Formats: sequence, C-alpha cells, structure tokens
Amino acid sequence: MTQDDSYTNRTTGPGTPSLHGTIEQQVQLPFKNAVEIAWRNIRVRLARSLLVTSGIILSLAFLTYILCSDSLTRSFVHKSAEGGRRCPPLSEVLRSVKRRSDAERQLMR
Repeated sequence: MTQDDSYTNRTTGPGTPSLHGTIEQQVQLPFKNAVEIAWRNIRVRLARSLLVTSGIILSLAFLTYILCSDSLTRSFVHKSAEGGRRCPPLSEVLRSVKRRSDAERQLMR
C-alpha cells in the first residue's frame, strides 16, 4: 500500500469524518422557498446578461460606425488627391443619391 492509498482510506472510509468535520442534521428548506429563491436568481442573472449583451452590441455598433466613417473619409481624401479636386459637399452627395433613387423608381414602373 502506497502513501496515497493510506491517505485515501483514512479520509473516505466508512464512518470516518470528512476533511471539514462531520455533517450534522440539516434543516429542510420548504419547496416554495426554494422555487422563490431560484426564480429570483434567474431574474437577476437574466437582467445582468441582457445588460452585458446590450453593452457588447452597442460597443460593436460604435466601432462599426467609427471604422466606416474613417474608411469613407480616407476614400474622399484619396479621390480628391487623385483628381486634384475637392470633395463634394454633403448636400450635393445627398442630392445625387436622391436623383439616383428617383431614377430607379422610374425604371421600376
């Protein structure tokens, strides 16, 4: 018998106390109280998980906005440096998009 076997036999043998002392008689928790405690914990965890999930989604949306904005700005700067002309103002860009959508509606009729 090795040293490990004798330790196992001493700590887990029948009628021997556990490492933390003997287990005494325990109070029985009523089923109704157990259900109430479980439901309260589920609600708390659900609210916490929804809060964390919404924070992650909002941070990803913000990151996407920043990256798209940066990409668009770099594209405008690159195009204006190539052609030697300035970027069109936003109002002009929006008018061209509106004209394009109007033309697409005309084609669909």
